Amino acid sequence: MSASTCIERILSCATLVLLVAGCSGMSIPSLPGTSGAGNEKTASASQGNNPSKAAGPSKSDRSSQPASQSKTTTAGNGEDDPLKDKYCDSLAESYEVTTSVGKAVLAVAPGAAAQMLTGGKIDVEQTMRDVSKKYVWIPIQVEKAIGKQMYDQANPEIWPRKPNQEAYEKAEAAFEAAKRDYKTPFELQLFIVKSNKVNAQALPGGYVMLDSEAASLDENTLRFILGHEIAHSAKRHNSKQLQQRMIDIGVAQQMFEKLMKGGNPNAIVMLVGDKNVLKKFGGNFAAYERDQELQADACSIREMVQAHLEPQKALDEYLKAQSKMEKTTAAGSEEVITAWIGDFSTHPDAATRNAFFAEAIRHHKQALAAK
Repeated sequence: MSASTCIERILSCATLVLLVAGCSGMSIPSLPGTSGAGNEKTASASQGNNPSKAAGPSKSDRSSQPASQSKTTTAGNGEDDPLKDKYCDSLAESYEVTTSVGKAVLAVAPGAAAQMLTGGKIDVEQTMRDVSKKYVWIPIQVEKAIGKQMYDQANPEIWPRKPNQEAYEKAEAAFEAAKRDYKTPFELQLFIVKSNKVNAQALPGGYVMLDSEAASLDENTLRFILGHEIAHSAKRHNSKQLQQRMIDIGVAQQMFEKLMKGGNPNAIVMLVGDKNVLKKFGGNFAAYERDQELQADACSIREMVQAHLEPQKALDEYLKAQSKMEKTTAAGSEEVITAWIGDFSTHPDAATRNAFFAEAIRHHKQALAAK
């Protein structure tokens, strides 16, 4: 028997062993229909989130990399990580999502899989990082659990509905319209929190937080802002960044190893049940990458263009509201914006974002005209 035949048989056996062992990494429940009004609930209960680093559209930063030359990297390690579908022509996830960590290891690190079969030791951390470059493998149950922990721990003041009923209805209508065509593995929920900021943010597991000051914006501008945040969740930017952040702070390896050996994803949730996990995040679960921010804009643009609305006008209104708030804030615009969106070095500069914004509008208007 030739050496190549031996290797092929070993890998085939490894596949069989991993499958028999039930190396299930993530089970994503399919939702009936779309994630529109019929499948989602809008919440306003007086619970909390962790308003760590808002990831809404920004107008400036210290980066100057042109959109045509930018590349997406996994947070914290600088490895190439191509983002699919930059114009958001599809509402599917932007990353490969594995339902079996064992299969992912076989696909990405066959040598490690062969060593597992023969009882040899493998470098689990390196294998985990290699798999993480290509796949989102973190169980959806874990993402939801961490999102809820963040949500509960901060416990912000929820904006009262009764005296603000009209603004609530406007925001909820914009939210329902923006999320209508997405299918997500978790429920998308809107919470309006009392704040004098003008922004929104998305947490892991489908939590979308809107500042009450932003609720005063017109419905089209709200639709753009909320659509941007919904895209972060639906295109799995949150999932990818959360996964990498957990790797970087050293809380993912035990989870990965258990999943690689066939651990039940529901049982894995216990590994992140300790509130100390959140403390290690340092108040920020991740900063979005340049291409993720641009794609979130493109998704929001896509939805608005298809509804025959003007995304550029919505962006202008949003930036105008930002500018007004900055001028009345003693802390200064740089500090305020940093508090909203996190590390500027991972965000596109104003020229890059504006150029891509106009490009994405043209793209989606042409696509609509071609229908």
